[in-house]
Amino acid sequence: ASVDAVIACADSLMASRPDSSLHLLDSVEAQMADAPKSVRMRYQLLRHKAMNKAYVTFTSDSVMNEVVEYYDNKGDANDQLLAHYLLGCVYRDLDQVPHAVDCYQDAIAKADTASADCDYLTVSCVYSQMAWLFHQQLLLSEEITARNNASSYALRANKIFYAIYNRDLSVSAFILQNNNDSAVALLQKVQKQYRENGYKQEELLSS
Repeated sequence: ASVDAVIACADSLMASRPDSSLHLLDSVEAQMADAPKSVRMRYQLLRHKAMNKAYVTFTSDSVMNEVVEYYDNKGDANDQLLAHYLLGCVYRDLDQVPHAVDCYQDAIAKADTASADCDYLTVSCVYSQMAWLFHQQLLLSEEITARNNASSYALRANKIFYAIYNRDLSVSAFILQNNNDSAVALLQKVQKQYRENGYKQEELLSS
């Protein structure tokens, strides 16, 4: 199969089987040296996406910085959103939290959320990752805001479970704020949403 076909196949496997996607991409790595820059950059964007989904820890920001620069000049809004998001994930793994948050905010700024073909799921992931970093720093109000945004964009992507789950994760932030009334009210709402959407197991775990 051609390199383009392998990359397309890897992209289609990404959501359900990121490990297989990464394996496919690695199989054509040697051919990247002679590939045009547009192919190399698409390859690296997807490879970093697959690594992130497969929980492979990033150890260097050099390639992703090049990818970001390329797509900021040549890519559409969704490419730019994804590139800045993945660079943020690199800095997350390098324990450079302020850098990571900056990149996530850049990603949000690149997203064309008014467009019908906006990648709402990635926007949701960006907010979700920001929320984790805010949680670690005990920036609880910022965490709650980020979780709410993650939830609403998950809904726009028709990912009902992620929408509820992000609200569920806000409960602990309210508890840490000693805002127990809000925590209880939100927990009850979340359990009802899990139940109404058929997520019985999650409803039990959240109780």
